[in-house]
Amino acid sequence: MRNTNWISMLSLFSLCAGIQGLTSCGGGSATKTIQPPPSKLVWTWEAGPIDPSGTGTYGTLGVASPQNLPAAHFSAACQMDASGNFWLFSGNGPSAQTQWPNDLWKYSNGEWTWMSGAYANNEQGSYGTLGVASKQNQPPGRNFAASWVDAQGNFWIFGGGNQLLLNDLWKFTPSSGEWAWMGGPSQPNQAAPGIYGTMGQPSPNNLPGARFGSANWADPQGNFWLYGGIGNDAVGSVGYLLGDMWRYSNGEWTWMGGSNIAGPNPIYGTQGVPDAANTPGARFEPASWTDAQGNFWLFGGLSVDANLQEVYHNDLWKFSNGKWAWISGSDKANQPPSYGTQIQPAPTNVIGARTNPQVWVDAQGNFWFFGGDGLDPSGSTIQVGLLNDLWKFDRSSREWTWMSGNDFLNAIGSWGTLGVPSRQNAPESRSGSCGWTDTSGNLWLFGGGTEAGDHNDLWEYTP
Repeated sequence: MRNTNWISMLSLFSLCAGIQGLTSCGGGSATKTIQPPPSKLVWTWEAGPIDPSGTGTYGTLGVASPQNLPAAHFSAACQMDASGNFWLFSGNGPSAQTQWPNDLWKYSNGEWTWMSGAYANNEQGSYGTLGVASKQNQPPGRNFAASWVDAQGNFWIFGGGNQLLLNDLWKFTPSSGEWAWMGGPSQPNQAAPGIYGTMGQPSPNNLPGARFGSANWADPQGNFWLYGGIGNDAVGSVGYLLGDMWRYSNGEWTWMGGSNIAGPNPIYGTQGVPDAANTPGARFEPASWTDAQGNFWLFGGLSVDANLQEVYHNDLWKFSNGKWAWISGSDKANQPPSYGTQIQPAPTNVIGARTNPQVWVDAQGNFWFFGGDGLDPSGSTIQVGLLNDLWKFDRSSREWTWMSGNDFLNAIGSWGTLGVPSRQNAPESRSGSCGWTDTSGNLWLFGGGTEAGDHNDLWEYTP
């Protein structure tokens, strides 16, 4: 089963390695059928094998090809740039032989390009000289890293985990094809505390503690923002849930809000009302995104209760002008969904608590969520598993709509025919996928982890 006890794993710094060791099934893909005019509200299987596969087609470094395909990835760092190109780095592979590769890919104009790195076990990377880009530089492999694209189109990553927690900072410049190590230690120290400095004041000495599974955003100026995750706080608490907010701008980190001590509780305040005292509290792997107005959003994620038991959330938060507002969902943990009728919005519909879903924003500013690790939707047990339900949140009406997928755990996918949209198609239940929105407003989904293993299938959903 892909879902794992995150907190107990972190105490051992296995960082999701415990979910590896799955057998690679291989599996080929069929000859693609010519696609008919797109239908609405349907999934289309566009590329990649049905079975979990540890292999990809890398082709020639830096050369796009319709035959190229990344190997299977789980919880990779993924971002779309302003030109509509999609970037994917590292994550976990499907077996002990491909934990923490460090391959970098670009998807553009319907083709994948292998840009750097390798798909091999525990790639150690090469740091080079701080601030100096080089073809020889490579970040170490990792999963659950934070990432963003700056105003110049450069791809950045921060932290994540492999055998140890990381808080190194890297920049990839597409025009030169070179990585530069930009900050943080080149020798990971899992016990090193964060250096917070004074709240609101940037400093070259400030540095977030090593962590993975954070929420992250980029603002309209291309600055990077980071929230929470599992890692190290100001007093050296190692591998605990964090609830701190950071900004990286002009080469310096600033502690912007939240607690510098691990384990803060959420403060919800009044629903819909921003307040400087509000905070989502400590979170691991919530969904996070930036809207067209530059506001930051956060949904769900995992935390722990007073008994240190894992709990899941379905609350939706907005961060604007330096204040959090609780927008939707429950202020109680472990809430089941209320699905209602598929494709029919209703004020009584509610998405269930979960962590590590895929999220998109459409051209109208509505939010879409797919899958993740969540609770039994029936609410009759506390069983945790994988989901494949697709939801839409209308920002105007603030109503949820269940759009596609199943209302139970660990659903088997229905791939249909390659390249042919169908209302019967649906990806298998999974978490840790990557996704992007194309210029036509279609939603794309790549890979992720399922009960059977990690995938490298590619899906398109037409809203």
